[in-house]
Amino acid sequence: MEFMILNRYLVEKISPEIPYIVIGATEPNKPKPIITKNKHYISDLRLYYSDILKEDVCRYPLGHLFMKNHARLIINFFLRYKTKTELCICQCDGGVSRSSATCAFLMSICGKNPKLILDHPNYAPNEYVYDLLHEVYRKEVY
Repeated sequence: MEFMILNRYLVEKISPEIPYIVIGATEPNKPKPIITKNKHYISDLRLYYSDILKEDVCRYPLGHLFMKNHARLIINFFLRYKTKTELCICQCDGGVSRSSATCAFLMSICGKNPKLILDHPNYAPNEYVYDLLHEVYRKEVY
């Protein structure tokens, strides 16, 4: 399986030529990007939460936080389509933090090296998102 990290602008422009799913994060109260649905499109999951750092979680309202139910939705969605897709596109508004955290986590549960994303200079994976995905996966799935 291949993985791709995109921002809001690029996810609206791409039209993959292999079976693909999209897992996206958008700021609350912002419209959903328009996802291309060509013959290779399988499904997409859109979640609304802010890019909040671990140390700032207590300063934001619940509607802006990445929560365990978000993690469950991502994990269940991915596992549902894992054998049907060849490409998983992880997307957030900037294509830097939430999407890279989600991508690194999904790579790790597929046996791929998440350090390719975690240590990449173009990404700044949101540790809170990454850690909560792993916590939910360990406690509820694995």
